[in-house]
Amino acid sequence: VTALNNLIKSSFEEIRATDQMKDAAYTFLLQEAQRNRRRFYRSLATACLLLICIGFGGWRIWEAPVSYISVDVNPSIELTLNRFDRVTAAVGQNKEGILLLNMVKLKGKKYIEAVELLVQSDFMQDYLAKDPALTFTVASPKASELLYTLENSAVSAQYQGICIQSDMEAAH
Repeated sequence: VTALNNLIKSSFEEIRATDQMKDAAYTFLLQEAQRNRRRFYRSLATACLLLICIGFGGWRIWEAPVSYISVDVNPSIELTLNRFDRVTAAVGQNKEGILLLNMVKLKGKKYIEAVELLVQSDFMQDYLAKDPALTFTVASPKASELLYTLENSAVSAQYQGICIQSDMEAAH
């Protein structure tokens, strides 16, 4: 290692630079460092912008309504589903529905889990004991799949739920 260091040192001994050359080299190296810093910040800003766009696009995909399920006894609830069959919004269509949604949190749950939580809640049990006419109305491009799952669910079987398909225009 020392022999290599001596060889390198001896190679540079013959190089002589004036103060003007040293200043020019120093100025050049400073400019290169500034350019590299600007490139780094531009790359960082581009990466941040890309992450924001991906995040916003992901949020839009998650929140975009694709399907609607209405659960009716007397409390009437409308569930809005995203393309992953998850509840993105739940709206009470009457006073009882609004009260029920204050007790049961459905956002982010799979639709069948949300329906089971609604129907099996203590609040809904009072209404089902009086009038067990449980109705599910589905408006969706994949209504047959959603209806099949609802028709074969435990709550539909237990309360003789009626499953109906509606068109998307009616849902809007």
